[in-house]
Amino acid sequence: MVRIPGGAFAYGMSTQERRRIAAAEGIHPDLLHFHSPELRLIVPEFWIDAYPVTRVQFLRFMVETGYQIEINGWQAGWSDYVEIEHLDDDERLALPMIGVNAYDAVAYARWAGKRLATEVEWEKAARGTDGRLFPWGVEFQPVVPTDGVLALDTAQPVGVRPGLVSPYGAHDMKGGVLEWTRRIFAPASPNGLVYDETEFVLAGSSILHRRPSSHMVTSRWAWAPSMRIYNTGFRCVSDVAPASPSGIVPYVPGKTRPIEVLRVRGDLFGKTKLRLIPTDHASFKVEVPWFPGGCWVVDIPESSWGGFPGANFWPGKSPEKWRINWLSSADGSRLEYHHMDGAKSLDVVVSAEGDTVTCAISPKGLGPINLASICIKALNPFFCSQEVICQHYIKDGRLVAVSSLTRIPEGSNSFAWRGDNPPSPGASIMRSLDGAGYFAVIGPMGCGGGGNGCYPCTHLHGQFAEKDTVIKLVFSLENPLGNPL
Repeated sequence: MVRIPGGAFAYGMSTQERRRIAAAEGIHPDLLHFHSPELRLIVPEFWIDAYPVTRVQFLRFMVETGYQIEINGWQAGWSDYVEIEHLDDDERLALPMIGVNAYDAVAYARWAGKRLATEVEWEKAARGTDGRLFPWGVEFQPVVPTDGVLALDTAQPVGVRPGLVSPYGAHDMKGGVLEWTRRIFAPASPNGLVYDETEFVLAGSSILHRRPSSHMVTSRWAWAPSMRIYNTGFRCVSDVAPASPSGIVPYVPGKTRPIEVLRVRGDLFGKTKLRLIPTDHASFKVEVPWFPGGCWVVDIPESSWGGFPGANFWPGKSPEKWRINWLSSADGSRLEYHHMDGAKSLDVVVSAEGDTVTCAISPKGLGPINLASICIKALNPFFCSQEVICQHYIKDGRLVAVSSLTRIPEGSNSFAWRGDNPPSPGASIMRSLDGAGYFAVIGPMGCGGGGNGCYPCTHLHGQFAEKDTVIKLVFSLENPLGNPL
């Protein structure tokens, strides 16, 4: 651990700085609304882990305590990239632990005799007292030696990039993993000591983030504390100096692994088939051969419809309450499930052909169902930008970047967005990070596109249905609108 001296420091960024940064990056200033606000705060002395918690440290915690990681509901697709069954791989032990939620982080910290940092403590440890916007200084520097499309499990051993060290000697506070911290509403807690035990926020940035603003010490990322994401980790703090047992060999970072850049497999487009994979709840996965290294997770529905369970129905409930028995074709081209309860029924049939997945939804006796409860999570490295780089919506027959939008008033998530009115023709489109491909969600006329960051998720808005409805998901190397960006 490293010592962070008590005293005052400059927290957050000013409104003027926010506007300057947004102009430099060509985005709307509202995209930076989740950066911490400019304040002068005083924090008592504390100690913080020099590195994010590693896989071997978390593995030791699991072995010694019998701690189990819950993998249901929102977790579909997550375990594919965390490789939770292979935490003991010798070559990956010094990588930061990823995929943890806030409750995992709290449990580990308690076991280690420490606690989770508040976002105020985290920011002081990252930036010091001179008001810098990056741990290493005032100018942005790349945190990864390539800007290509990287695999979702891309990581470096902790401490191997000495240029990313904070003024106090804390490593990887940017460009490592997103880190769970206690959420502070700073004006009500000037010393950062008063917080709500139920509120958490992610600080830091990961090796997958691209915008310079994402790597500023002020950036925050909000998500449900029970959520697991492929690039979330944490580090701990202590209010007292850590013990220094004799015989402990100091950690010396090893060699870095080459970072692999992924390429779109254009040779497979139109020649190989999409694959539909069921889960044990109201979600299925779509694997797209020409966009390798990931999948899409589709919830139909995310919340309950007419008493029938959705994908998010599982927390704290027995499996009998949320389990779905999907029927699957042998070739992975068709899935379906059926619910019936008296006069109420729900039929969901999913089929894949060419570059399109068609979702046919037939509700009876349920009343209007909210199509916004259909959630499509892009867990694919070509589209998985948490910074609203890929997301677009349709306006006047053209694609418009979501990064140009003002923030929706009710958007508590760091990158919640929704296309403006009139929302036609009922589609939301993402362009891949390398510009080589597209993903479109096409619903009934009158729907609008929307979603948020982190995974990211796509939803349809402004449409309720009491009758059969068809949603199409298109995975293409061609712009589905046929129009230029």
